[in-house]
Amino acid sequence: MLQRLLLILLLLPGLTLPLVLKAHQVNAQTPAHPIRSAIEKGDIPAFRTACKAWYEANNCQSAALNWHYNALMSVESPSLLLVPDQAAAFPVWALQYTLNLRPEVAVVPLDMLNDPAFRNFIRQLQPEFQVTEGPKTLLSMQEANPGKKIYLSVAADQQMVQAEQAYLYLTGLALQYSQIPFDNIQTLQFNFENRFLLDYLRVALQAGQNTEQLAALNLNYLPALLLLHAHYEKLQMSNKAEAIRSLALQIAEAGGKSAEVRRYFSPVQEDPPARLPIKPIDKMMKKVGGQLYACETETSREQYDLFLQDLLKNRNYELLDRCKQQKTDWDSLLPDSLKHLTPAQLFKHGHPDDSNAPIQQISYEAAQEYCHWLTEAYNASADKKKKFKKVLFHLPTPGEWEAAARYNLDQTAPYPWGGYYVRNNKGCYLLNLNASEACKGCGSNPAEDGGFFPVPVGTYFPNNAGLYNISGNVAEMTSQPGLSKGGSWADDAFQCQISSNGNYSGPAATLGFRIFMDVIEE
Repeated sequence: MLQRLLLILLLLPGLTLPLVLKAHQVNAQTPAHPIRSAIEKGDIPAFRTACKAWYEANNCQSAALNWHYNALMSVESPSLLLVPDQAAAFPVWALQYTLNLRPEVAVVPLDMLNDPAFRNFIRQLQPEFQVTEGPKTLLSMQEANPGKKIYLSVAADQQMVQAEQAYLYLTGLALQYSQIPFDNIQTLQFNFENRFLLDYLRVALQAGQNTEQLAALNLNYLPALLLLHAHYEKLQMSNKAEAIRSLALQIAEAGGKSAEVRRYFSPVQEDPPARLPIKPIDKMMKKVGGQLYACETETSREQYDLFLQDLLKNRNYELLDRCKQQKTDWDSLLPDSLKHLTPAQLFKHGHPDDSNAPIQQISYEAAQEYCHWLTEAYNASADKKKKFKKVLFHLPTPGEWEAAARYNLDQTAPYPWGGYYVRNNKGCYLLNLNASEACKGCGSNPAEDGGFFPVPVGTYFPNNAGLYNISGNVAEMTSQPGLSKGGSWADDAFQCQISSNGNYSGPAATLGFRIFMDVIEE
């Protein structure tokens, strides 16, 4: 049976793997840096000398260098390995051209693909590989390099990983691109048992400047370790399974993901998932393309409270504490000019803490945990009338969100209703935003666009897919941490456009989420 990257996403939906370690980025992207200068000049001897000097100057901690060693040992030769940026390439180049370690692997930083000087340099350094101009996809790179394997670093941008996940196979700290399915477990096992340096992972790091970054970087081992653990368990190789389990837990604890990994090894068994009414869930999910569905509303407080109640019922107090909603002092968010209004005036369309208001003031991790819980509850339901046998609820990618917002509209449509306006022909606002002018006939205050704060989730008119409040009300999290879409009640009209991106660093009164659903089995 094929073991795919999707399996890991199903096992650990709350686990967001970090990008590359930044500890070794000292002057790495400065044009004057010797390695960068050699590339710009096309001087291969100077490049090799600069790589050796960088290595000998101890510009990368030994633990981080071991990580990059294992990343290089995750690929076959000859092959092309795509890494996130120049800083991620420096330690790999240093290993290649100082220790003569797999120099036949072409290491290409994604941030240099559009640099003509770099493409010319690669043609000189490794003429058997082609790095061409134009759109850079893994398929285009494979077509330009027939017979050679293409790999993507596990530390690459998650959007790129998600976009290509149907053709990506985990081989350790790299993902092999292949349109021909293959069982990658044997490759994983061979790499971990014969190629990788692992002893350094079993030694507790001493406190230092980059301890946290190293621990975060090592989290990238977890997907492969969990796959290997399942493989060894299946083969009844208990000693190897326990060794992998111990290593995974040690890495997870150091990187702050202990609860997620422990839950994988020891799932809560006291009670079954919540018995949810399935018919309303099926009814709320609107098809937005292929096997992809989106909920017609943002997740409400009532829906989210079912999740919290189930955590309480199962005595999962640690997760309950991390997923609980932070309290909002709504009065403090009012401008001084409106603080004289009575609660009846402020909340005449409903209080933002009512059960039918959108949930807000929760973390990205909490939204991910909700999706995981809902997936388990739906799939475990024995309701014979449920529409699908197996589904996966998740936060949408930015692209999925935009496609759902523009359902059956021109791809340049700025708003879910298609036009460049935010009010209808009667002068009434079509969304809940930070209005600059009063809604005609609705009142004299600019906030009279339906509410001073979030309004009930099913308000205003839905878009062509039947989705309410795609623009405005609360900004909606995406699968990309820190990036939201749709704008909120506190944002202006531009920020509520479909193409606009919002940024957040934690829970906020302006931030909620909408669930999307993949149908895995009908």
